[in-house]
Amino acid sequence: AGQNAFKLVIECDSPVLIVRETFNFDKHLEKIVLPIDSSRDTRQKVPWTIEFAKMFPQSH
Repeated sequence: AGQNAFKLVIECDSPVLIVRETFNFDKHLEKIVLPIDSSRDTRQKVPWTIEFAKMFPQSH
């Protein structure tokens, strides 16, 4: 399953949110993790993550 998710993220041109199969959508989102490095591609993901986080004001 992890390999499929990784392949989707690599091949997709749009931002992707991946959640575990056991994720409970009835609860609020507590943490958003953005693995980054200093590459340009990675830095371009930061604004998308910030906008996503704004949809979940209780996350940190």
